[in-house]
Amino acid sequence: MSEDRWFILSLLRKKRRWFTEFLEPFERVIQPEELWLYKNPLVESDRIPKRVMFAISFLTPLAVIIVVKIIQRTDKTEIKEACLGEYMATKNPH
Repeated sequence: MSEDRWFILSLLRKKRRWFTEFLEPFERVIQPEELWLYKNPLVESDRIPKRVMFAISFLTPLAVIIVVKIIQRTDKTEIKEACLGEYMATKNPH
C-alpha cells in the first residue's frame, strides 16, 4: 500500500511540475499604497539584554517540563533528567 501511495504522489508531483512549466511568467507590480508593507520598520534598538535572554532561554523549557509533568504525571527520574538536560543546554561554556 505504501509503494502505491508513493507512486501516485510522485506522478502528481511530476504532473504539477509539467503544468507549471507552461504557465506565463508574470511580473508583480507593487502599488504605492502597499509599498509600506515591504519596507523594514524602523527600530530604535534590536538588542535584547543578556539577563532577559537568559531568563527566556531558561524559564521556557522549565515551564514546558512542569506542564508535561502535570499533564502526564511523570515520575521524579524523568523530571530530574529533563532538568539536568536543560541545565546542560543553558550552561555557559566559558
